[in-house]
Amino acid sequence: MIYSGNAMYKLLKTDTERGIRLYSDPFKDKHSKGETFPYWKGTVVGIDIALEKREEFSILLSYIRDTYFKTVKERRKAKYKRAKFL
Repeated sequence: MIYSGNAMYKLLKTDTERGIRLYSDPFKDKHSKGETFPYWKGTVVGIDIALEKREEFSILLSYIRDTYFKTVKERRKAKYKRAKFL
């Protein structure tokens, strides 16, 4: 959950039967958001971590790392396109 100003974004749990998939655009993930909350001067980030599920948390971090590197690679590729000679 991220709360800043009068806006909030919360990443929701997904069905594990369908498999976990993360997107580099947070608005493509299953989420809730709002912009009608009381004003908060600053930013708050909340993370819910269960200590008895360390293996699942490690898998989640692996998904995040893979998604991050894939997105960075795609952005670099789009930025530095090869020259096209006609």
